[in-house]
Amino acid sequence: TGKGDGPVLQTLINKYGYQVKADPDLSGQLVASFPDGVIETFIVNGIDVMPNFTKLLSAEERRSIIQYIRTLQQR
Repeated sequence: TGKGDGPVLQTLINKYGYQVKADPDLSGQLVASFPDGVIETFIVNGIDVMPNFTKLLSAEERRSIIQYIRTLQQR
């Protein structure tokens, strides 16, 4: 659902004491306000515990992910 409330985040919090430093809700207003370039920067560089995906995703794949995130924001 893109809300960032799935089992991986809960495991990081409960098992490893991870403290959320960025809003994980990709469907929320905060991420909706980000230009596409900002979202792509997170994908390319990673953020906190999220690794970077520079070598794994092509520019076209990154654009597809951003388009998908935008559809989550319309729900």
